[in-house]
Amino acid sequence: IRNGDNCVKVNKHFCLIRNIVVVEGIDNPVLVVEHFRRVFDFFEYPLNSSELDIVSVSGLSGNLETVDISKIGRKCVCLPYKDRYVILPLSHSSL
Repeated sequence: IRNGDNCVKVNKHFCLIRNIVVVEGIDNPVLVVEHFRRVFDFFEYPLNSSELDIVSVSGLSGNLETVDISKIGRKCVCLPYKDRYVILPLSHSSL
């Protein structure tokens, strides 16, 4: 849950992991995440960067939700860029 190591893609949303919860009786840990409200293509030529899961984001939602760890589609890195952040996928797919 440290900055720089807490960014994931869940379904179509890019999120920051805020906490990891282990619930007795449930096999997988549950992640508490907050998603970004605004997601933009970081570049549009020669293709839209979102097709490669490279996006520019801003404005966290302020809402926390729980997600089963098995629902994580991709681990990413979130880097500051101007007045926003750019999210880049990591080359491996596992957490």
